[in-house]
Amino acid sequence: MNYRVEDEDGNLLLVLGAMAIILFTGLNHILIRMQNTDFLTGIPNRALFEQLVAKNGKIRRNWHSVFMLDVDDFKHFNDDHGHEYGDHVLNLVGQQLSELIMRYGVVARYGGNEFVGVLRVQPAQAKKILDQLNSRIAKADPEAGVHVSVGISEIKAGLSYEELLKSADKALYGEEEW
Repeated sequence: MNYRVEDEDGNLLLVLGAMAIILFTGLNHILIRMQNTDFLTGIPNRALFEQLVAKNGKIRRNWHSVFMLDVDDFKHFNDDHGHEYGDHVLNLVGQQLSELIMRYGVVARYGGNEFVGVLRVQPAQAKKILDQLNSRIAKADPEAGVHVSVGISEIKAGLSYEELLKSADKALYGEEEW
């Protein structure tokens, strides 16, 4: 019996080998994207955020502001309209936030109804940028009634990644509405 998968010149084997390499490369890219992207919002997840922002637990240079964002009364969206609508709200906030700050920094879904980000601008400028978010959300989906609260903090030299997150979280809970 002959089990050859090639012609006399070996061409078919080369084609199959090339196809296998292309297939596995594509699958690898898909797996990497899935591992680093929040499945619901399509923006970076917490793991990728940490890789982009910190190296060996220390904050990379060029970041000046950190923020934590919370969707106000999020439980209401899930309880009154169902979890599918809650997913819509998270996607809406994630997309609007991502588009708003893409030139200034990095944003990620932190977990639940919280988002975190770092910006290459000082906190006063970060506030001006992020102050636009609620109106952008309202314009994108006027019926949703979504409002977010944001806490912004300055990134100080020598700050560890954990301290960065605590600073952002503290700033968020110091803010009820902006």
